[in-house]
Amino acid sequence: MATTDDEQSLVKERLISALEKAGVFSRIDEYGGVLAFDGKHEYEVTVDLNRLLSKRVDGHQSRRIVVGKSSLARLENGDVAELFPGGIVQSSENRLIEDTRPALNYSQFVWDGDAESLEEDDVLKAQGDDWTYEISPICGDGGELLGYRVSGGDIDSGDAFGSSMIGGEIGELTLAKAKTAAEAHYAARYLEVEALLEGLVGRDDQGKLVCQVDEQGVERVEVVATLRDEADYYDGRGRVTVCLRTILSCGGDPGLLLDELRRVIRHGA
Repeated sequence: MATTDDEQSLVKERLISALEKAGVFSRIDEYGGVLAFDGKHEYEVTVDLNRLLSKRVDGHQSRRIVVGKSSLARLENGDVAELFPGGIVQSSENRLIEDTRPALNYSQFVWDGDAESLEEDDVLKAQGDDWTYEISPICGDGGELLGYRVSGGDIDSGDAFGSSMIGGEIGELTLAKAKTAAEAHYAARYLEVEALLEGLVGRDDQGKLVCQVDEQGVERVEVVATLRDEADYYDGRGRVTVCLRTILSCGGDPGLLLDELRRVIRHGA
């Protein structure tokens, strides 16, 4: 690394100029960190002139890239691949929930408050099915509000996520964006479980997931997915709801799902 304040300042100026040239400069954060944006997430970028190559350090609570001497030179020539080997992401995961909501059986969750901001010790929660999300403030050394930490997941696990780097943590800069990120994360999980289900059954002309069961006088049923941990049931009118645990237990085998659907129909008929 640079050994004097002047050298550090010069390297930082070179880095910012290179990021601007590559079209990925995002902002300088509240602690003077240089942030770059790949179209999806922010990353904190630092320079180590004793290192030749770039080294990415992606942890659960951090998103950082260290740029080496050679990499900085190539970045100054506009080579964005020195930071993001896959290039700039063209679409963002933080879309509005209406853009990601599955057509069937989506279970909306509701936040437990409608505050426009949170105090230092506040936590905002929401739950849908067996998934819980929390938002809490990220504060600076003087207690000033910097942004919001977003986390959530199912009853067994959870993740911290967001598009911005705030005080060394992943989060969102505003409460509205934090809510949108949580809602998009939840909706995306619904899309994932629906995609898993689609690998086990077919779709009809209306786009519904259907399965031929021939059980208890029922020829064919519509099958819908839920993120609930245990929620398999037959509604008696041609629809079977299966939970994430059941879908995963089938291991991609349509025959196992068919057996489960028939069991659920027998139980609920």
